Amino acid sequence: MKKLSTQFAALLFISGVLLFGLMHVAIAIASSGSFFIDGFMNKVSSISGWIPYLLSIVLMACGGFILMDEIVNDRYRNESQGKVYNYVGEKE
Repeated sequence: MKKLSTQFAALLFISGVLLFGLMHVAIAIASSGSFFIDGFMNKVSSISGWIPYLLSIVLMACGGFILMDEIVNDRYRNESQGKVYNYVGEKE
């Protein structure tokens, strides 16, 4: 089960990064030299890109949080497992 959630988190994170990069490419293409005049928010609004832009951030955040949770839980499991085995070994 742990491996499946890690793969799912990696998929979420990578898809968020790809969508984030593609949105920046689309914004750069749409700006075509007038980026500093119109501004970033106006360009995102002009290409109707707020939903995919925010979705990419949400995907990256969810994937990152799940990955961090897996890393912390794995580290905690390894530390506590070693303590239990040491405690049982001392009692015998």
